[in-house]
Order: sequence, then C-alpha cells, then structure tokens
Amino acid sequence: MLEAEKESGDRANFGEVDLDRDMELAKSVSLLNVPTAGYYRDGQLVALMTGCRQNVRRRLERVMREEAIGHKDGDDEGPGERRCRQPIHYRAGRMA
Repeated sequence: MLEAEKESGDRANFGEVDLDRDMELAKSVSLLNVPTAGYYRDGQLVALMTGCRQNVRRRLERVMREEAIGHKDGDDEGPGERRCRQPIHYRAGRMA
C-alpha cells in the first residue's frame, strides 16, 4: 500500500479505516476479511480485494487504465513474496 501511495498519491486518494472504531463503514462496503483494499473509479467501487500479498500499485494502475482487475492479476508470488503481518486496519485506495 505504501509503495502505491508513494508512486500514485498525486493521482489517487488513499485512506485507512480502523475496524474497531468504524464498524458501520466496514459493513457498508461488505468488508468480511482484512486486509482488504477497495478500488474505486469515478467514485464507484469496482473491486474489493482481500489479502496481504496483493500488489496494490499494480492493481491501481490497471484500475486507472479502466481495465478489470481480478484475484490473480495483482498478487505478489514467488520466492520473494511478502509475509502477512497481523492485519489491524482496512486500507482503501479510492480514485479522486
């Protein structure tokens, strides 16, 4: 997420929701698992992707090009994959 925000922060908005403090917001986007990234285009939710191995930057680039995104197109895989940390927040990338 931080890599995507650093590279795309001038073209996209990023936010974070603390599930313990704002459960109503989590329910409003049907958040079932964490970590989850929500991808928006023109103010409309186009995808909710769950998992700590996802490459948010890659998926955000696809959303910005108006391409569809799916579960396998943005996962970090292979020997250098990142390990999941204990998730405590929902972070959402939202197009301006």
